[in-house]
Amino acid sequence: MSRLLGIDYGTTRVGLAISDPEKIIAYPFKTIDNDDIDSLLSRIGEIIAEKGVDLIVLGLPLNLKGEDSKMTVEVREFRNELNKKFPKIPIHFIDERFTSKQAQDIMREVGEQPSRDKKTVDAISATLLLEVFIEKLDNNSGDEFE
Repeated sequence: MSRLLGIDYGTTRVGLAISDPEKIIAYPFKTIDNDDIDSLLSRIGEIIAEKGVDLIVLGLPLNLKGEDSKMTVEVREFRNELNKKFPKIPIHFIDERFTSKQAQDIMREVGEQPSRDKKTVDAISATLLLEVFIEKLDNNSGDEFE
């Protein structure tokens, strides 16, 4: 069985989430440092091979009006690098507006301080992205993913 990989890309850290083999549940996986593109792609490649990933869900950081921002351009460039390195793996964008805020709220609900554990915030954000994708798949909503 294969899995889905959720990615919350950041210039400092990249949060990752992984699905179960049945692609029903998303779990926070890990956060990796974004030191340079080659090592980042290498680490993602290791995860793809180890976990049997066959599809990537990448958070797209649109601004509040739903338009591209500077960070959106960086994420689109990152997607291009992923496509070059892993051409057989489909990559779908999911609007990631408010996922970091939701992740921080989740941490506060369980008594954690998000400001002290930004890596966990990033992994939870990636999980939220992946959950949205899985829900759309389950609902057969007909929505097209970019």
